[in-house]
Amino acid sequence: MKNRLESIGLTLKSVVKLDCLFRDVWNIPPMTMASINCIGGAPETDTAKIIDKFVKNCNLAEIKPDYRHFCFDHPQGKLSDGNDHGFERWVSIPDDISINDPMNCINLSIEPVDEEAMQLDLLMPIKEKKNV
Repeated sequence: MKNRLESIGLTLKSVVKLDCLFRDVWNIPPMTMASINCIGGAPETDTAKIIDKFVKNCNLAEIKPDYRHFCFDHPQGKLSDGNDHGFERWVSIPDDISINDPMNCINLSIEPVDEEAMQLDLLMPIKEKKNV
């Protein structure tokens, strides 16, 4: 975690951990997704550039204004230099859009989780107070 924070200019002392509960976080309807996964380097930035280009090129915001965007670490790296850290992004698409390399097509269907709520740990940057 320390290396990932440093890669975006933060330290463990500059963030605060929030414990959050989200109801029905996995209550997601079935959908077709375009996905991209990058490993090593700056995978968050690399996947963002590819997804942004895809969304613009296929005019996704107009043809599917309710599209959803998911992103997550994959795989969670273990090397100190981050070369094995990966990041994946998905955007929901209409079934009739063609997907080309390096993107993949996923048919997403998630069963509802039995628990009432799911806990996620979030790290938020601490903002310095400004004197007015």
